[in-house]
This record gives sequence, structure tokens and C-alpha cells, in this order.
Amino acid sequence: MVYPPYLQRSWQRSHNLTNAQQEALEMAVSEAERMTHILQNLLDLTRASHSMMPLQSESLILNDVVADIAEMTKKFEHRVIHLEVAPFPVRVKVDRNQLMQALSHLIGNAVKYSNADELVSLQLTQADSWAVIQVSDKGDGIPLCDQSRIFEPLYRVDPFGARSTGEAGLGLSIVKHLVESMGGKVII
Repeated sequence: MVYPPYLQRSWQRSHNLTNAQQEALEMAVSEAERMTHILQNLLDLTRASHSMMPLQSESLILNDVVADIAEMTKKFEHRVIHLEVAPFPVRVKVDRNQLMQALSHLIGNAVKYSNADELVSLQLTQADSWAVIQVSDKGDGIPLCDQSRIFEPLYRVDPFGARSTGEAGLGLSIVKHLVESMGGKVII
């Protein structure tokens, strides 16, 4: 992570600071990280919605991709991911990076909005000619009145919770644009 020069210098000299100063510096670093994350998501959304992200489509077996993202989530989020994949290879032609980014946002939401001791499920099936990836959790769910709007940029079900989660309501918009750019659909 790259911080503004004044934060970098302060961080390097943090051993000379009082506890109150160290706490203030940690808050500034945390805020800088949050803003960087939001700006990156805004850039991703802009690129995805204006087709500025060129597709690098390749033939993939989704079983492997889904298993990889589940393993990464287990490792980095320290969460149990229940993985259920079709017993046969589900083949698609997609952009692997964009697919991984979309899945990362979906699974990240499931992890963020459910209790740490609850299971997050990732399921891969095939229905007709469609590959179906379903991410689910045991969280509170999305109220029916909000479900039609959750893919809108900057829309949050709980706008007052944005500060506590560090999110700006961009992840699901990015997911929708990425998936649709690859010829897929996102359904609640």
C-alpha cells in the first residue's frame, strides 16, 4: 500500500510517538487504506460500465476456479467455505481475472455480512447451457424493498453501516457489470 508522503514519514518514525499519536496515525493509515479501496472500486466500476476492461476470454473449467477462490477465502478470511461443485467439468469461455474479481466481491459480501462462526456456501451447477455459481450465507439477508436496487452504484442497504464496514456500495455494481460483460447474468 502506498501512503501519502507525510503518512510514510510519520509511520517510519512511529516509535518516537506517544500512544495517542500512534493511535491517531493508525486511524489515518486505516482511513487512507479505506479511501484507496473505494477509489480502486470506482475505477473498476467505471472501466466495467464503459467496456474499458478488454476481455481476455479463455476456456476454463469452472470447477477449478471455484475451488481456487474458496481456498483463497478460507486462507485469507479465516472462514469455513462449504464448497459444492458439479461432479462433471463445467466448461466456460470467460475472462479469468474478471470472473475472479466478481466472485471475490460476492464472497467478500457473504463473509462481511454474516457472523464469523456461520458457514458461507459456494455452489457450482449447470442448468441447460448456463453455468450457475451461487454464493450464500446465513446473514440477515437483503430486505425485499432493497433487492431491486442493490446493484446500483453507491446504493447501500444500511447507509449508516458504511463506516463500520469500510464499503461505499460499489462491489455489487462491479459484479453486475463484470458478469454481464462476459455474457452472464446476476440474480438475487
